[in-house]
Amino acid sequence: PVFFVALFWGVGGLVDQPSRDKFDSFIRDKMKELGNKAGGLPPSGSVFDWHFDMEGVRWVTWNKTAPDYVVSPKTDFKADFNSLIIPTAASICYASLLDTLMSGNKHTVVIGPTGTAKSVTVSQYLTVGLPARYDPIMMAFSAQTSANQTQDILDSKFEKRRQGQDKDTGLAYTMWGPMLGKRFLVFVDDFNMPKRETYGAQPPVELMRQLIDTAAYAPPGAPAFGGGWYDRKTLKWKAVTDLTLIAAMGPPGGGRQVMTNRMLRHLHMLNFTTMPSDVIEAIFTTITKAFLDNTLASELSPLGAPLVQATIGLYNKTCDVLRPMPSKPHYTFNLREISKVIQGVLMADKRRTTSREDLARLWAHECQRVFSDRLINDQDRAWFLDETKNQMKEHLKLVYDKVVDTSRPLIYCDFFTPGVDPSIYEEVTSVDKLTGICKEQQTDYNEQHLPMSLVLFEDALGHVCRISRVLRQPSGNALLLGVGGSGRQSLTRLAAFIADFNVFQIEITKNYRTIEWREDLKTVLKMAGYEQQQVVFLFVDTQIADEIFLENVNNILSSGEVPNLF
Repeated sequence: PVFFVALFWGVGGLVDQPSRDKFDSFIRDKMKELGNKAGGLPPSGSVFDWHFDMEGVRWVTWNKTAPDYVVSPKTDFKADFNSLIIPTAASICYASLLDTLMSGNKHTVVIGPTGTAKSVTVSQYLTVGLPARYDPIMMAFSAQTSANQTQDILDSKFEKRRQGQDKDTGLAYTMWGPMLGKRFLVFVDDFNMPKRETYGAQPPVELMRQLIDTAAYAPPGAPAFGGGWYDRKTLKWKAVTDLTLIAAMGPPGGGRQVMTNRMLRHLHMLNFTTMPSDVIEAIFTTITKAFLDNTLASELSPLGAPLVQATIGLYNKTCDVLRPMPSKPHYTFNLREISKVIQGVLMADKRRTTSREDLARLWAHECQRVFSDRLINDQDRAWFLDETKNQMKEHLKLVYDKVVDTSRPLIYCDFFTPGVDPSIYEEVTSVDKLTGICKEQQTDYNEQHLPMSLVLFEDALGHVCRISRVLRQPSGNALLLGVGGSGRQSLTRLAAFIADFNVFQIEITKNYRTIEWREDLKTVLKMAGYEQQQVVFLFVDTQIADEIFLENVNNILSSGEVPNLF
């Protein structure tokens, strides 16, 4: 049985879902030929669904190897949504395989399309219950990452172990690594993102290859020939020891490059296949039902599953019909969209959401914010509205025109009832009242800041509500698209003022370079981290004086830090 588990994942773990189905039928045919020698694998499910329990000496499904997950009644669904991780058979399986590979010090790469929980699974493994002998290092590559940056990030984590002179070559070397008795697990996300240089190589990837390549052929007792690199100042060889690499990457395309085979030959591959709809449904239904039971009225609990089914149905239809084209390249939807819709529904307040119709109206609004706000013309928006009506009728058994007042735009915000703590996320039932509130806030803003002369017409009010919705969500970041003068900066300032956020913006001068940029980043990160202020970092496309600016912003969004900033 142990051999068969190794065979399933050593060979079958590399392929995608359609190929896994073929592999499954092939293996089962071979097992029938072997009869009793096949280890008694149960006939149900796929060979990938089963794990051999060494202690009980029996086959068990992956779900049985971990305790059942229950969402705590004390969970704050608004603040903790991004940290809610519902285990599935696949995530339990991949975490177990990762643990086995790490115990054997095997460099590993996890591959799969966007939304298959590669980063989440690896990050969860590295942060929750990791044995004390391991020390995790997490970083992410992007198109602008350079080999020098990569080397500096890792050098800052290493500790000096010893130095000496190689007996054979006479060259001086220093040995670096974690504290004695520990081992570094270096997790690199988006491993195939760095852009290619003139001759087709990806310098950060080649540097990582050198780190693990030379170590693979290091003769015993010859640390100077272990994995490592040269110190760029002293030009001495820095041997790096006790390090295992875990890389995560998506398939080539959309800025991702084809990975060189010189790197892949050192890595054990694990393919994260696309989640089936029933698994996605189970994950979000667990969260939604727990929210409805614990936060809203318990009679709304039966709506949990239909809400999730309607969201998945709408997502699948949108992916099929609204495909990216040269005129609309941003029509790229992934599983994060489903997550964002559910996150929006979880902002419901029991003071305003008391009936099926209230919850359905909020769901329709969140779908419009997540999907429809990305659409560029009335034709696409009309199609999306019709599809929303169809999904609501099919799954929620409600008629859209009876649930939503079509005489006014469907907009929610958390400042429609002023002076309430905590604020109520509710529907805007009167545009006139919203106009009055925003004008009052604008007057207060003008008294405290450089005055803005804004005419708050209906579309502008809608944009203020949209921006404030993003600001109230944890990890809420927005890309505002529009022609010059359409109010992107002014409305952001107003929305930030209403939400009690400070706005930070860099000032570009003739001599503004990377040094000034890094000082500004230090300022805004100190405001957010050290001084615990709520900050909006307003960054305009005309301020991108150097590609490194985008690289640093990407680092903040992906890992929350800029390498070697302080």
